[in-house]
Amino acid sequence: MEDNGTIRGYHADIGDPDAAGVHAVLWVRITERPCDKALEWLDHLQGTTAVYSLSGDWDALAHITLPTHAHLSALNDAVAASPLISDSHCQIILRRYRPAR
Repeated sequence: MEDNGTIRGYHADIGDPDAAGVHAVLWVRITERPCDKALEWLDHLQGTTAVYSLSGDWDALAHITLPTHAHLSALNDAVAASPLISDSHCQIILRRYRPAR
């Protein structure tokens, strides 16, 4: 069925993301240009699932998923101590809105 195109792909069904720990977004201002060094550093932090380079007031946004609030607090401390980051703001995601379709 794959050969004739009936089955065109597979996907992972990971269940309810709200049950997978603490989700947060981390807004950051980067100290130097180009930003690639700081973006790469952010991308390698434990729990980072995506990093976006932004225009505007904030230089980047990272989506974070960690098992506990204590892990998130430690990540915030690491970001605050980094010489690559001049400012940061973390917001915990309360829920993902999914309208019925």
